Amino acid sequence: MLDKKQRHLEKLYDELCSENATEPVILPADLTQLNAENIGALVDGLEQDFGRLDALIHNAAELGTLAPLNQYDLQQWSTVMQVNLHAPYLLTRALLPLLQNAKNGRILFTTADSATQANAFWGAYAIAYAGVQAQMSLWHEELENTTNLYFNCINPGAVRTAMRRLSHPGEVAEESPAPTEIMPAYLQALSTIDSTYRGKILLI
Repeated sequence: MLDKKQRHLEKLYDELCSENATEPVILPADLTQLNAENIGALVDGLEQDFGRLDALIHNAAELGTLAPLNQYDLQQWSTVMQVNLHAPYLLTRALLPLLQNAKNGRILFTTADSATQANAFWGAYAIAYAGVQAQMSLWHEELENTTNLYFNCINPGAVRTAMRRLSHPGEVAEESPAPTEIMPAYLQALSTIDSTYRGKILLI
């Protein structure tokens, strides 16, 4: 499990261990600093401990600024692109051999309505997720016939998160599902043995 805040990882680690789940491996990692060089430690650690990777879920997101494109802060632009688009590419590319060691490795990209409904002022966020969906499709098209990998995007829709409160401050939060309520859809996507799922964008 990767997260930039170690306390979040430790809390989830303790929760999983208290439920007698498999002991997880946690790695504090700031995706804004991820690059082709420092990702090697992650790959080496997983290979030594497990030898394979059954699934990879890309769920980290950066909202950025809601602003006109011609006034968009360039540092914010780079951060959104790095976290939402570039980091998933680097992780997928680096972990691909371990995913291929699994029987039906799964790579699940999280996407958003903005990828196909680009409303004004959503700037880097909308463009990054359009790129995420294109990236998933490219991985699928290039590896469909030579591997058993499942590449998918999943669009969770409105979810009761801190980022949603920032992007939609006028909403009644309780009208959106909590993250735990949408987990069955993720588990379904990660466990279904159905080749027709491959390369699809899944909506919750």
